Amino acid sequence: MQSPSAERRFQKFDARVVVDPTVDYTIVGGRFSPVSSIDLTKQSVLLSVAGGADFRLVLAAGSFHRTVLGGYVACEKHKSCRTDVLLQPFSTGEWSYSIGIEGFTAGGKPVTVSLRVGSQSGSAKVKVYTIDSGSTEMIPSSDADVVTTSTNAKARGVKAPSRDN
Repeated sequence: MQSPSAERRFQKFDARVVVDPTVDYTIVGGRFSPVSSIDLTKQSVLLSVAGGADFRLVLAAGSFHRTVLGGYVACEKHKSCRTDVLLQPFSTGEWSYSIGIEGFTAGGKPVTVSLRVGSQSGSAKVKVYTIDSGSTEMIPSSDADVVTTSTNAKARGVKAPSRDN
């Protein structure tokens, strides 16, 4: 039998990274499906973005405050960066996450986003999309055909969002 402290992979995990270099801001977000319950009063959260410029944030257990919509928020000053974190559970058991990082711009190549909540974790290698301040388009920072990997799922191509969607 697996010990309670052994790390387990999320059933599903995906990520997106969008940067706005004009204001030195990065947004990391996506969804995950935990294999067991999450209790943010007793579990720490770790987020990392690796590749190009690296970022790592650890939020101690109890750092989150519950919102009126049932989500959990935390704000943290990390080195020269300010982060705003939202974790939102859904009735299906799936969660979404959104992290705004002021003072950090993810590198221009593919990055690996990793998220750990308690002993559960997931990671995905993704393109970084850059907001073009001269238009409403998001432009991939690299022309490489990068795929998002999802735990227990087949790799799938990542396409930049279009205005038609």
